[in-house]
Amino acid sequence: LDFGHSHAYSLPYLKKQLHKSGNFNIAITKGIYNFYQLKEENSTIIYDGVLRQSYKPKEFPKEKYFLFVGRIVKEKGIFSLLNSYKDYLLRGGTFKLILAGNYSSKTKQKIDRLIGKYNIQNNITLKGALPTNQIYDLMNRATALIVPSPFEAFGLITAEAMFNKCLVIGKDTAGTKEIALRFTNEQQLATHLTDIEQKQIQQYTEIIERAYNYVSSLYSIENNAKQIERLYTSILRT
Repeated sequence: LDFGHSHAYSLPYLKKQLHKSGNFNIAITKGIYNFYQLKEENSTIIYDGVLRQSYKPKEFPKEKYFLFVGRIVKEKGIFSLLNSYKDYLLRGGTFKLILAGNYSSKTKQKIDRLIGKYNIQNNITLKGALPTNQIYDLMNRATALIVPSPFEAFGLITAEAMFNKCLVIGKDTAGTKEIALRFTNEQQLATHLTDIEQKQIQQYTEIIERAYNYVSSLYSIENNAKQIERLYTSILRT
């Protein structure tokens, strides 16, 4: 949905194939399960295995910046994020914004023009693509990770941030509200950023810990393997 792609043949055709007897479908999120109208007779939800259950994040003090990680493209909500961040600064916000991920020269030109228009060059840093360990260090230190994608269900980046005890602010399209802050428009995102700076990150410790426990349980490699093994075993017994 983010990229406006279409399915081979058609979406109704694919759904019909998914529902056929003898097919066993694994959806990695509830959003995907519902989108394809899967049924419990031959479908299940098994969350991705992101990190080992024993993973312990580094204990860095939080620094005064917000973080975006992922493909830096319009479809991932990057320009909407910049609009919200500009409004946050106009409200007196002082935290920096770091963007980490691949981007094209064309997108970079558009971002530079927007940053210049808003006169916020000194507030934003584009890091480009980084190795995983550096991304995790950024997550460890960030005050919050922002996921502005219009149709993000529960992406890999979200899970990785929660594993690294980073507060997540996401578009209210899916995910679990109890373990992340949600927004529906640019103004609400700007308000979240302002509130976080004013209240300070310590006020969100309970949400951060709840999110960490959630992903450690459901998104661990061990849980993923156990659930898939259980599914294969049940199929072979039928």
